[in-house]
Amino acid sequence: MGTEEEGFLDLIINSVEDAGLATESLGRLNALLEELNQKTEESTAEMQQLSKPIDPNQAKPLINRQADNWENFAQRAEAELPILATKFRTAINSFTKAGQLMNDFETLDREAVQNSLDAIVNLKAVAINAQASTLDFRGAVQSVPRMTTRLNHAKRYLVEVLDRIVGEYQAVENLSGEAEKMFQEVLEKIDSKK
Repeated sequence: MGTEEEGFLDLIINSVEDAGLATESLGRLNALLEELNQKTEESTAEMQQLSKPIDPNQAKPLINRQADNWENFAQRAEAELPILATKFRTAINSFTKAGQLMNDFETLDREAVQNSLDAIVNLKAVAINAQASTLDFRGAVQSVPRMTTRLNHAKRYLVEVLDRIVGEYQAVENLSGEAEKMFQEVLEKIDSKK
């Protein structure tokens, strides 16, 4: 026996739920980034309070604490990435399948189509904003001098994870843009029949 083909309403409900979960995941990644930004500012302030010229023995523990913050963020963000990727892709897949089934209907519920479009637009906007702040932070991390072995390792790991996060945000932006166009076309068809 083959698998049952999902219906239009099932696909719409699933896509909106998955888009919501992907948006929550984006929010958690953004919260992690904000937390790391705050810890980085605190570490920078502590470094600036050291007497000049800076004693390497006083600076090293502060620098290594920052390395720990970076590694902690990278590990937590890395755990969040599969959730974002999976939920986003299943949402877009369901949106696309639903869009393809719309031709089965003589009339369509404009509100359901609009809700799907709104969810896609929201997901895309969140991804664009998160991408910009992540790229800014990546640039700041990349510009930090190589001061200790632990910091160098943490910096490399953090930049790799930030690059993967940016890649996911770009995928969200691109794929949601395609789905957005499709749903806008459906809305135009609905409106032209009135």
